[in-house]
Amino acid sequence: MNNDIPKKPRPVAGCMRCGRAYNGSFERTVMCAIPNSSGMPCGGRVFWRPNPEDWAECPVCAGTGVSADKACQRCHGDGWLMGSR
Repeated sequence: MNNDIPKKPRPVAGCMRCGRAYNGSFERTVMCAIPNSSGMPCGGRVFWRPNPEDWAECPVCAGTGVSADKACQRCHGDGWLMGSR
């Protein structure tokens, strides 16, 4: 892995269906709009998850979101995993 890739910031919210991370302003978002494997929006509910214990750094990409020069498959490029996922 390239050590020049910075770690992604710890997320502030996450989708309870797909586990994907949300950063920045999500107050206007209630439903997850991240595309699933069929290309449709996930539709899961996004919840505020600000506590550090709510997130674990991805062990595959070490929090960078990049593995083998492409988006990490384990964390979908988020760099973090919600809960015990």
